[in-house]
Amino acid sequence: THAQHGQWNYTIAATGGLGGSGTTRIDLDIAPTASSIAIGGSSADGGYGLDNAEAGRLRGQAITIAALGAKPALVTIGTLGLTGSGLAANGNSVTVQTAGSIRIDGAAGLTGAGAADTLRLRAGQRIEVVTDRGGRLGLTDAAGALAGVLDLAADNIWVGTADLLGQLAQNVGFAGRDALLGRAAAVPDLVGGLAAGGLTVAARSSFLVQNSGSPVQRAGFSAGAAGFRIAATGAEPLDVVINGRALDTAGVFAINNDTIDRLTLVRGEGGAGFTATSSVNGCIIGAVCRPDPRGDPGTVAAIANISTNLSETALSPAAEKQRDTAREATERLPEVRIAKLVDMGEASIDPLVTDPVTSTGNPALWIDVPVGASALIGGAGAVIGGALAPIGGALAPGGRK
Repeated sequence: THAQHGQWNYTIAATGGLGGSGTTRIDLDIAPTASSIAIGGSSADGGYGLDNAEAGRLRGQAITIAALGAKPALVTIGTLGLTGSGLAANGNSVTVQTAGSIRIDGAAGLTGAGAADTLRLRAGQRIEVVTDRGGRLGLTDAAGALAGVLDLAADNIWVGTADLLGQLAQNVGFAGRDALLGRAAAVPDLVGGLAAGGLTVAARSSFLVQNSGSPVQRAGFSAGAAGFRIAATGAEPLDVVINGRALDTAGVFAINNDTIDRLTLVRGEGGAGFTATSSVNGCIIGAVCRPDPRGDPGTVAAIANISTNLSETALSPAAEKQRDTAREATERLPEVRIAKLVDMGEASIDPLVTDPVTSTGNPALWIDVPVGASALIGGAGAVIGGALAPIGGALAPGGRK
């Protein structure tokens, strides 16, 4: 059966409920004239309200709460604790959708969730998770482990402190933004503001997740065994700066530079992809990240230019010391698996001989191996739907941190 809850604000009494074991859908439509929209928490603000207790009295396989109209009021989600089906297939879903924006000020999500249970948010403008006000979206199973799917779609999706979100609202590209996004939290929270067995994000303009971790381990999101999929859906490249962790195939969280290998990045229909400065835990998408001998988890290894005109230049004592230090650090790095070989044969071109040859030449000067023939690029992961691009491999000699 299908139950629809009108366009106005009704009270679901403690002794009542909406739907039942045989209800497949419940649609709660909010009138465009609502002065405010609050879901979860106490919701006692005079506008449209569905408090946490009332939400718990909804019984249906697919529950949708929709703010109608082209310019609805801001949807605020407070503490919202719903119960999942616990099923691995044909699970339950809860959807909140609006043409405007959604702000999460409390811990919201599903407990007792199965792999097939989904919490879905759809916003025409922004989805904001205000972490220093208790904001979090999370799905866990009966044992408290990551479960279910958290599915987010909006023009802009931001996770961070109220101060950061306020600055982003004024200017999404303000000076010093990325440094603020990457700064360690005063009180580390390794779970972060987004947590589920699987995370799915579709954004048109920006997807930003502030670091909630420590100086040695970045955090902000936690993706379980179902992975993390990020889709760029706009006509312009998506601006992604996120921090967090994701389970690997061994059931251990991949952190810092290793996290990017666990993500799936998808180009949208327009194929715009991601901006050149987009990053995961400080690792630029499309660049090659490797450990820094000094232990900085956010170091990005630059891709060196290859030149056919190589010359020996005298080094200063300071430069020689720097070279020796780098060489020693390189020798201590672990061996890496060769992921892809690239033919760099064009980097070495046989010289044109114009003078007569009067001898067999000096064998020591013969060119046997083209410069760069063993150079490595790539690694696990690639942007889907366009030109293949590495998102977190290794530049020999390298390794994973």
